[in-house]
Amino acid sequence: MAGGRRPARGEPSAGELHGGGEPTESRAEPWRACVEEISPDGVRDCPPRRVLVVDDHPVVRQGVVALLNADPSLEVVGQAESAEEALDVVARLLPDVVLLDARLPGLSGVDAARTMLPEHPRLRAVLLTGFTNQGVLLDALDAGIHGLVLKESDATTIVAAVRAVASGQQFIDPLVEHRLLATREHRRRARQRYGLTPAELEVLEMVPQGLTNSEISSALGLSANTVKTHLAHAMRKLEVRNRAEAAVFVLSGGLS
Repeated sequence: MAGGRRPARGEPSAGELHGGGEPTESRAEPWRACVEEISPDGVRDCPPRRVLVVDDHPVVRQGVVALLNADPSLEVVGQAESAEEALDVVARLLPDVVLLDARLPGLSGVDAARTMLPEHPRLRAVLLTGFTNQGVLLDALDAGIHGLVLKESDATTIVAAVRAVASGQQFIDPLVEHRLLATREHRRRARQRYGLTPAELEVLEMVPQGLTNSEISSALGLSANTVKTHLAHAMRKLEVRNRAEAAVFVLSGGLS
């Protein structure tokens, strides 16, 4: 960069491009194309990774923006308050990484990722979530999300997640990593053995908790009818006759 200095970085409002105007071709390049340059003073430098922050709570969003902008390797170029707005901003700004809150008005952060990642193959996604339910977290990974961070984690973990994902790595919060990866392998074997879909398995694993379809739907963000359908399909594949038999099957390790 000329003079070896980056321009001062402000905090863009929701949906705005930092600095105004449309991104140039070089600024819109993905993280893979980031090339080190030698400034006139001989200091090696590389353009910061461009980040979009999506959260419907202004105070939280602005706090995350300030946190990421404090790291010289990152630059928040836009903000969005909903998944729908994020889809539009991603198409306009072409960020390297999008940091999504899991719970948004309308589409969830996971649903947003399912839509935007296939449309923008070079985009990387990090999910910031308050959910610790293994099924919800695994759904996020199945949706193609590259990084998972719990809201209870400290600020350094959020920055580390964005930096790792921007560099092409996967990041799973250390608070859930071991258990989550073990559960993911368990689910993979169960799907292969019984032909269960991820959604069917997710619903089935909650049956032993004694939850009603309505309670499961609230926990997973699905409709009660969808839960009922997934459970019926899973029970048919396992050849069990009712919820009680399904619960016993799961608790006895039948899915292992």
